[in-house]
Amino acid sequence: MKNTLDATGSGISLIGSFTWIFAWFKSIDWLTTVGVVVAVGGFLMNMYYSRQRNQREARETLIREEAAKREQRKHDLEMLRYELEIKRLGKENAKQD
Repeated sequence: MKNTLDATGSGISLIGSFTWIFAWFKSIDWLTTVGVVVAVGGFLMNMYYSRQRNQREARETLIREEAAKREQRKHDLEMLRYELEIKRLGKENAKQD
């Protein structure tokens, strides 16, 4: 979806730019204005959807980071449990000897 929107916005900007250049060379005032408006509209569309994509990716990154922190905490607790179990078994073996 995002590639389609990026391509569409870029395409609109290019069409507007080429229309503006063509109209400028041919001295067609109204077409020059249309070309500039289309080019600016394409640029604004690109900017809008890029901003949305950046916000979405920032949220996804935050979610992934939180999940990684939870996994790390879970791992740390498991390692602590194993260490305590090893110490307990070591004390039991020492009492038996």
